Amino acid sequence: MIGFEGNLVVSDWPVAMQNIPKDYKIAILMDMITGWRNLRAEQKVRPHEKAHIAIQSNVSFNNFVKDYEHLVKDLVQAESIIYHRDDNDIPEDYVTQMVVDMKIGLKAHREVNKKDLLAQLEKQLVEEENFMQ
Repeated sequence: MIGFEGNLVVSDWPVAMQNIPKDYKIAILMDMITGWRNLRAEQKVRPHEKAHIAIQSNVSFNNFVKDYEHLVKDLVQAESIIYHRDDNDIPEDYVTQMVVDMKIGLKAHREVNKKDLLAQLEKQLVEEENFMQ
């Protein structure tokens, strides 16, 4: 497999984001969106697959993100966003990353094919039984 360096997803910021007044909150939100996109790439979440994202920050910043929730969901391909206060940690099944003094997280939302899973488990069982003999 041939490797590469750099960002997996490269695209311009939508016009809706470009027209928002420039301040530190917008800059942090843009860094968070970049972070979520990078987490998607690291977790090998395909572009068409939805993911669950999380943010752990103060109430004020959580409310700020909620104001732009629809835009964030579109940019990150998120199924849902969960908001946590500073004192409430993101669940362990999320991959996390720090952005300034706030934590963001992502959990892939993958459909499980039960027939494929059963076949895989049966194969593992046979291998284990053979190993035990």
